[in-house]
Amino acid sequence: MNKSDCMPVGGSLIVPGPYYFKNLNMYAFFCRTAKPENLKLFLPPGLRLWNPLFPKGVFLVTLVDYPQAWAEARPEYVVDYREACIFFPVFHLKAGPALYCPFIYLDNTIPGISAGREVYGFPKKPAAIPIKETKTGGTGSVTEEKDMILQASWKLGPELTMPEVMNQMVSSVSSRFGFMTNYLKEWMNLFDKYLPRKLLQPRVPVINWKRIPAINATVKKPVWSVNELTLTRFKIDNIHRHHKLIVKKDAVKLKKAAYAPFDKFNPIETLFGLKINLDFTLPTGKVLKKL
Repeated sequence: MNKSDCMPVGGSLIVPGPYYFKNLNMYAFFCRTAKPENLKLFLPPGLRLWNPLFPKGVFLVTLVDYPQAWAEARPEYVVDYREACIFFPVFHLKAGPALYCPFIYLDNTIPGISAGREVYGFPKKPAAIPIKETKTGGTGSVTEEKDMILQASWKLGPELTMPEVMNQMVSSVSSRFGFMTNYLKEWMNLFDKYLPRKLLQPRVPVINWKRIPAINATVKKPVWSVNELTLTRFKIDNIHRHHKLIVKKDAVKLKKAAYAPFDKFNPIETLFGLKINLDFTLPTGKVLKKL
């Protein structure tokens, strides 16, 4: 074994998880499409949309700045990169409620794209992802090749507690939560006050459609050497702070390009924004089903 690669000498150089991410800044935007039925076009077999708290057509757009990321197997190799994701809330019979990621871009090809795609099944693609922030606000964008396919802008709002985050998020995003908002706020206050801090380290289940073309595959006749649903549960280790982002309805813009069918989402409306500074772990996962 080659210790630095954790693989047989001469074999694959992709290092398996767990992976660790420290002091990252995530800018999360809850958006709603006017064409909720189009979200189903991107789902693999076995998944269905599931959004009990919010109106149909709500999805999540995130821009993330990772200053420190490394594999457990290679702690000396620390990298930084930027990433942009789109997540759908979904339901799977074995995994239950989860997030599904049909689009993800990042600006570090190795190990970011290789490990994320080949180990976990994230459909990662390379892109330029500048994220610029001042004391009052910021902007971010995604450019794949020469096409700018995503733009976002925001103003930095007040720092919030977790109960305030949940209350404001549900109040902003849901038009049918109505009278339950006050009960949710009281419940979250009790949750935050009395439960041990270790129980406030949630695991976020994320499902991917892992597909790797076979050597005899063509565009017209795709053949897959790997075709499976994968599941991993992101472990939130520490949440250092949350800030509300003050956003306009058009704060997030998606644009169609050759390899980004984002016209299926439009028109969209940005409902709520949140900045989170946190640490998390990407543990090993499992195969839910071979397709």
